[in-house]
Amino acid sequence: MEGMFSKLTSLFQQALETAVEETGPCLEYLLQHKVLETLCTLGKAQKLIGLCAAPGSEAEKEEAQLLLAVCSQVKRDPYLLNYVLKRGRVRQKAHEGLLLLVGLQAEDSGETLTRRTRLVLAHRLSGCVHQLWLTEALLPQLMSTGESAVLLSTVVLCRAVQAVRSAALLDRLVLFLLGSQSQPEDPLATHDDGQALRERLIQQCDHISEEISMASLRLFEELLRKPHGDILPNLVLRNLKPRLYLSLAPAALDDRHTDSGEDHDFLCLVPQEVKSSQLVQEGGYDSYVLDAQSLCEECSSHAPQDWPEDWPEDLPPPSSSSVAEGSVFYEGHFLQVLFDRLGRLLEQPYDLNLQLTSVVSRLAAFKHPVLTEFLLDPYITLTPGARTLFTVLIRVIGELMQRVQVVPDVSDRLIRVRQKLLDLDQHSREEHQTLLQGIILLEEFCKELAAIAFVKLTLDPDGP
Repeated sequence: MEGMFSKLTSLFQQALETAVEETGPCLEYLLQHKVLETLCTLGKAQKLIGLCAAPGSEAEKEEAQLLLAVCSQVKRDPYLLNYVLKRGRVRQKAHEGLLLLVGLQAEDSGETLTRRTRLVLAHRLSGCVHQLWLTEALLPQLMSTGESAVLLSTVVLCRAVQAVRSAALLDRLVLFLLGSQSQPEDPLATHDDGQALRERLIQQCDHISEEISMASLRLFEELLRKPHGDILPNLVLRNLKPRLYLSLAPAALDDRHTDSGEDHDFLCLVPQEVKSSQLVQEGGYDSYVLDAQSLCEECSSHAPQDWPEDWPEDLPPPSSSSVAEGSVFYEGHFLQVLFDRLGRLLEQPYDLNLQLTSVVSRLAAFKHPVLTEFLLDPYITLTPGARTLFTVLIRVIGELMQRVQVVPDVSDRLIRVRQKLLDLDQHSREEHQTLLQGIILLEEFCKELAAIAFVKLTLDPDGP
């Protein structure tokens, strides 16, 4: 489109200079390339766009189809923005809506838009998305009491987080979802409007509806994939960085590293009598190490450049200055819900447990010494009432050993259930199937955590 108008301008100038009274190249170009028809179409498009979203409109479906068609053309030829979007002729909301629909591609149009223009567009678009879609359209559905509305809006929000590439839009999404609080959480505090959605979404990870729980867990997993400096501190680090989970008892950390290593401790968590992976042919521990290496590298690559620079390379032993006497440790709402869910791993559906452990594994893979200590170090001495990932799993193992006492031929049953899982056989059921699937998943999860601990220790041998 830009080339056509440039060519037309040149030909028109030539026609003025020659002043020949005959059909010259300018008119021929107009007729051959249907320029007048194009201009007429653009004019009609402007008028129709201006009518979209008018009060009392009963043609919303047709208006949406029109806007989609226009956006498709603008995506092919961004220069059309100069002719479609005339602020004096087009409604403000239609203008912003068009930019929104094509805005995610704006950064690819460097030859048409200057860098400054792209930045201005990005901020305007993100503000439009925040107000018109997130706040006015999506928030009421997310805060609804109807399960169908909550499920649908959570899935849509998850897809939006997954798709967003614009830094400005990601800023708005994170602010909308998590709020702006940076101080450690208080479990007894009441939440203002800026935190209400965050608390609702976290609590939905432990919803009575399995579908809502899985969708909410998936949403947070997608958030943890994003390179944004506020996500991990908001969800986890602001509650862990004071290290109030540590006890000041003697030898709290001095002798925590033994020859076995954290990876070996996780591998030994599940008792041998309920292990079944060695009895069937499938990927062993080496495959988990390869997967853990990829996951840790992915988490490192997603770490944004503006993450806080005050993260220590290694952690000193606890002291009274860092762990105040009488301080009460609270892991935060997000870890609280994850740990509560992990504590019920033996009685939850297999697919839900898969999603849950996937979120926890991603958290453990981030290269942060406090996260590594809290999630992967089994040797720290905890303050009374504190729990870590390792202590939660120990409690699950204790419950497991009690419950398998009433399951006859547990080894044979585990092999059958594991084979069904490998064959994706969801139709036939085994007695005690939920328990047996939980045991199998627990064994694999411990191998995954052991592999992550091994990889992190290998990549950072001086770390905690």
